[in-house]
Amino acid sequence: MSFLTNASIEVPITINAPPATVRKVLLDFARWPEWKNKQNIINHLHVKTSDDSTVLVQDAQAGDVMYIDSVQSGAVTAEVYVNNEQTFGYIGKAYGFTARHSWVMQPGAADAETTLFKHCEQFSGPTAWAFGYCSPLRPWIRGLFAAFNEDLKAAVESGKFC
Repeated sequence: MSFLTNASIEVPITINAPPATVRKVLLDFARWPEWKNKQNIINHLHVKTSDDSTVLVQDAQAGDVMYIDSVQSGAVTAEVYVNNEQTFGYIGKAYGFTARHSWVMQPGAADAETTLFKHCEQFSGPTAWAFGYCSPLRPWIRGLFAAFNEDLKAAVESGKFC
């Protein structure tokens, strides 16, 4: 019965820039309002360390706390679990589920000048079924992720945010 307590969503896109460039644009949260046009997944986000200092997201460490105001779950806190050259991820809880969110940036199959960007979320817990294959929420979340990916691709490929 794990399909009732586990679900995952992954939305990939190829971006015509190296992973380091994609990462630089993606993790510059202060500039998101300048380029996110098609979606509004995250309205506000900032990261604090264990000593309550605010840090740039690109400098976040595993264990740092993120404060997120998102379309999906409103105002929540989450914990950074990975921040390296290839992946930025955080884990949060809301409404009876745990969400493990990640952005993965891999060199493209064709060459290192492209990036396979994956927008991912894994849900677990008693209400994770709400994001499963038959759920009406699933296409909505996939649509938000796809629109975010398109905005990120346009921002990176424009060269204005690099």
